[in-house]
Amino acid sequence: MANKIAIKDVFMVSYVGDELIQHRTSIFIEGNVITKVGDTDQENRFSNSDLVIEGKDLIAIPGLINLHAHAGPTAIRGLAEDLRLSEWLKEYVNPAHKVLTADDAEVDYELSYLEMIKSGITHVLDLYRFPHVGINVANRIGIRTTIAPYTSDVYEGFEKPETAVKYIEKYHEFNGLGRVWAGFEHLSYCSESCLQSISKAAKENGKGIHTHEFETLDFVENVVKTYGKRPLSVFKEFDMLNSNLILAHCVWPTPEELRVMAESGVSVSHNPVSNMKLASGIAPVTEMLRLGINVGLGTDGVKENNRLDIFQEM
Repeated sequence: MANKIAIKDVFMVSYVGDELIQHRTSIFIEGNVITKVGDTDQENRFSNSDLVIEGKDLIAIPGLINLHAHAGPTAIRGLAEDLRLSEWLKEYVNPAHKVLTADDAEVDYELSYLEMIKSGITHVLDLYRFPHVGINVANRIGIRTTIAPYTSDVYEGFEKPETAVKYIEKYHEFNGLGRVWAGFEHLSYCSESCLQSISKAAKENGKGIHTHEFETLDFVENVVKTYGKRPLSVFKEFDMLNSNLILAHCVWPTPEELRVMAESGVSVSHNPVSNMKLASGIAPVTEMLRLGINVGLGTDGVKENNRLDIFQEM
């Protein structure tokens, strides 16, 4: 493997603060570190490089962040089509989770992370199982990952709260390229004690919390049936309604809930392709941005999207 790489005469697009930078330059890399972004006429640097990539027809951009994904199960990509979310979960996804093994998850992580790298993703917030396996894969492949393990004490096929807490405690700092945050599938998949455990572990280890919310109206109704209140009130009760919370989808919040999210510093992953495939609806992103909510893009998983291409989301 080449240790010194030069990308010659590439068109670079980046930001320094709020300033957009666009110009032709060369990029020099040693190992896994960019050592120089400089002039295109430094021939001595090119001659000392193990590999020189001609960049005149290429654009160099910063690595992209996939703010919401599931590494798997990749085996059901394309098998569960033309279904709404609740039906899709019940008939295909949850049964697959029940039989998932660590070996299965390793293959899922490998396939998904390689596909993400191909579309320019260098960091992913991944809601999946067996995070220690995912961290090993990320270190081997070379992608940065933050894994929030699916947690539930209501349904089978998810990490139990005590297991998830151990993962958070062990991997809350980056272990190479991977770390673990707190996470769960849905509020209605967790008992009160489960949410208390997740909130406590996140707070004690200074880490974020990731989950789905406001994805469909029936899932909002499930939260109301389970807790007697709407989602943001549940998050507030368990001390999660703050800037450490990243919610995926957020298709159906009310205007007042959007205001509360903005005031609380909650971030949102917008997943337009997944929302279309599962007929979840159209998220009010324009209003979120107007209110100052931090919004990023996510692919969701291959079973929800059929692709892991962040450019497609744009």
